[in-house]
Amino acid sequence: MALTAKLNQINQNVRFILKNAPHYGVYFPFIGWWPAAAFRREDRELISHVRRAFVMSAFFAAVLLVLGISFIFIGIESRILKLTAVIAVYAVEFLYFSLCAAATASMIKKRNFPIPFVDKFAEKIDYL
Repeated sequence: MALTAKLNQINQNVRFILKNAPHYGVYFPFIGWWPAAAFRREDRELISHVRRAFVMSAFFAAVLLVLGISFIFIGIESRILKLTAVIAVYAVEFLYFSLCAAATASMIKKRNFPIPFVDKFAEKIDYL
């Protein structure tokens, strides 16, 4: 009897995770918005989070791309400048991952976590 109760509990947990997986993974860095946008288009609240996650991923990917391209133009003898660029890359990634974690936590707790520049551009997206 205890085994069937345990299996039922595991089954309920798996169903809960599969049902809510797109919700919890929306702010996964760079790619988390895609599964929710592809499979849960009818949920308006989720789509608003998808838009925000898409804007954040596009912005931070562009910033990291610019920083990566800047490495080409930094000479080999400019060690201080290269170190500064590497520190900037890590700082941008830390900021992005922190925003993703804070947005995920606020989504799970059903609180609003406004990010002004992200919300401004997320409202303009109509195709998601």
